[in-house]
Amino acid sequence: MFLINANVLDGKFCLRKADIEIEDGKIVRLEDSLPYKEEDLVVDCAGYTIVPGFVDVHVHGGAGADSSDGDAEGLRNMAKFLLTKGVTSFCPTTMTVSDAEILKALETIRSCMDDKEGAKIVGVNLEGPFISPKKKGAQGDEFIQAPDYDVFKKYYDSCGGIIKLVDIAPECDVRGDFVEKASKLCTVSIAHTATDYDGAVDAFKKGVTHATHLYNAMSGLAHRAPGVVGAVFDNENVCGELICDGIHIHPAVVRTTFKLMPERVCVISDAMRLSGVEDGGQGMLGVNMVTVKDGKATLPDGTIAGSVTNLHAELKNLVSWGIPLETAVRAMTLTPAKEIGMENEIGSLAPGKRADLVVLDENLEIVAVYHLCFCLCRAALTAGHEDRIREEQKGKKICIAQIAEESYPKTARRAFAGGSPHSPSSRRTHSRCSRSKTTAHPRRIFRCRRSITRSRRCNTRCSDRLHPCTVC
Repeated sequence: MFLINANVLDGKFCLRKADIEIEDGKIVRLEDSLPYKEEDLVVDCAGYTIVPGFVDVHVHGGAGADSSDGDAEGLRNMAKFLLTKGVTSFCPTTMTVSDAEILKALETIRSCMDDKEGAKIVGVNLEGPFISPKKKGAQGDEFIQAPDYDVFKKYYDSCGGIIKLVDIAPECDVRGDFVEKASKLCTVSIAHTATDYDGAVDAFKKGVTHATHLYNAMSGLAHRAPGVVGAVFDNENVCGELICDGIHIHPAVVRTTFKLMPERVCVISDAMRLSGVEDGGQGMLGVNMVTVKDGKATLPDGTIAGSVTNLHAELKNLVSWGIPLETAVRAMTLTPAKEIGMENEIGSLAPGKRADLVVLDENLEIVAVYHLCFCLCRAALTAGHEDRIREEQKGKKICIAQIAEESYPKTARRAFAGGSPHSPSSRRTHSRCSRSKTTAHPRRIFRCRRSITRSRRCNTRCSDRLHPCTVC
């Protein structure tokens, strides 16, 4: 498969016109212009931007499911939901629950790691139980434990070593050996902690290299008491998570953080089971009941309890707050991939890496998601046709054909209904796209043009930096 004429955010996170060749689920080549044969499947992505698939290393749930439930079907539904938001890789994140529940959750997550449906599970984030009761947030205090390496090693071994992140309140580590030992197995993160600047600096020296939801559930920055936040700013080896939903952190603080440590920001969702569920719903987060109102998830006492956002929504927030697209995307792709030691497989668009791609239009809306050589187009995302398409096209590579913002052409519907991608019905050009230029082998090219009126293109011409109008 070839994706041509796209605005591509390349491996160096520079936006440029380029073509991408995909084979067997991996990127083969990414160059300014690639030759292809007449029989090749080619997707013309002129006017669209292709970025790496998003990587969420801190997400508890979504679509009614939670990672701590120990329910494989719920986990699969969560993975499918995340894929519709551009997330192609994620770490299901556990809560502070009972020992038996954690072990069951880990076993279930491991059993789903080879699933072909939805976003790919690439590991586990163990947020509890080694936290401080003074900064528990929405975590239940009944099952909080002092950091104990032997307990952690039991968890780690029980799931075959798939734990990629473990959280710790360093001041609660009475034995003082947890970080040094655990950091040899996975990334150790400072989280839900009441420690101060000096305590955080000491933890960083021992091997902590990550900070869970920076600013939240930790000591903040003050001019005489820098706190954990100040310690993170002060240490170039520590990466800080940010929840960019506009609720957890003020946009001005987000901008300041990106200015101070642009390549050390890891955007996460921290989403719970009510993400993707209608506003006003209720659901459990660990041992606590959470209510969502106006997009804010809270406990009965008003404590913020995770979020109901997703990385795609956060990307749009960040760009609207003045963060460059390239910087924002990097913070939710390559940076989190590095934090879990998978930067050689995912996180950027480069030859040899997985072909996890998100196609965005000029409004940063998702047009398509490429994952495991399967293309989810907007019609599938909004109309819920993913399962039907996957069943009818089993074993085939699916292209996006004449994807439109406001309509879904009949020719494209035929292509997804099981017709050959090279059949006359799927080669036709939608009438609104008739002015689009065609490159070599026009009958083998599937157009990815905006199906919008010329007047609308004119209206976006001056303000659209990434996709200038080419018609008027």
